[in-house]
Amino acid sequence: MEPSFDRVAAVYARTRGLPPEVETAIGAGIARLTAATTATRFLEVGVGTGRIALPLVRQGYRYSGVDLSMPMLRAARPKTRGLTGQLALYGADACALPCARRLGAGALPHQR
Repeated sequence: MEPSFDRVAAVYARTRGLPPEVETAIGAGIARLTAATTATRFLEVGVGTGRIALPLVRQGYRYSGVDLSMPMLRAARPKTRGLTGQLALYGADACALPCARRLGAGALPHQR
């Protein structure tokens, strides 16, 4: 079975994107609510194109994102240029996380 987000990867950012100021506010809110420090490492299961991850990474936090959809991860990669060492993206199933032991906080920012 094909992951459902494979079909929308090319248009996801255009249809679900947020204005830059909203992205920044969401990142700041997550950092505040989790009491993140410079040592905090975030994990997002279902990272997709990075709309939640990237604001936190740009604020200096280290972040790992996992997604089953390789097309979604390919759509995220161009946005990660210049963020080497701060953001790791993994193509993996949430039931077999390749990076969970190195992290202190996780985000599951999905709507119903």
